[in-house]
Amino acid sequence: MNFKGAVLIVLAAAAWSMGGVAGQYLFQYCGADHVWLVIVRQILAGLMFLAYARCVQKRNIFAMLRDEKKDLTAYSFFVVFWVQLGFYYTISICNAATATVLQYTAPVFVMIWMSNVRRKMPEGMELLGIVFALIEGYSSLPPTGALKALPYRLRRWGWGSFHPLPMPTTP
Repeated sequence: MNFKGAVLIVLAAAAWSMGGVAGQYLFQYCGADHVWLVIVRQILAGLMFLAYARCVQKRNIFAMLRDEKKDLTAYSFFVVFWVQLGFYYTISICNAATATVLQYTAPVFVMIWMSNVRRKMPEGMELLGIVFALIEGYSSLPPTGALKALPYRLRRWGWGSFHPLPMPTTP
């Protein structure tokens, strides 16, 4: 097992959960808007990405922006922005715990997308993973386990809010 990779995964999960809790705090006590928060996060993340590319990797960031403009734009807007918007919108109308549970069902959408692209149904462990993710997602939401207990706006927004995740990142 790659120790550095495992540590980075744990740190990423911790950062994601802290971001959810911080977002819930901003919405409840500071009156922040979910769209504003996502835009600010995107700008700051982009600046950090460019600083890392320049300072650590010694890359020419202007050449990188010119050469990889299409990929960066597609990934930034069509994937990261919409996934974060769905996550923070869910927090703004519900809470960070519910948004996190819904977010962790995203691999289901990746598998469904890849099944569609490859014209092949999920098999064995993949299918089992989909079933368990949906059971976990459904049973973890409200204490009653009923989708009717969720706020109407969240049901209308639904799990489909996280659908952009697999599109431009998969072949």
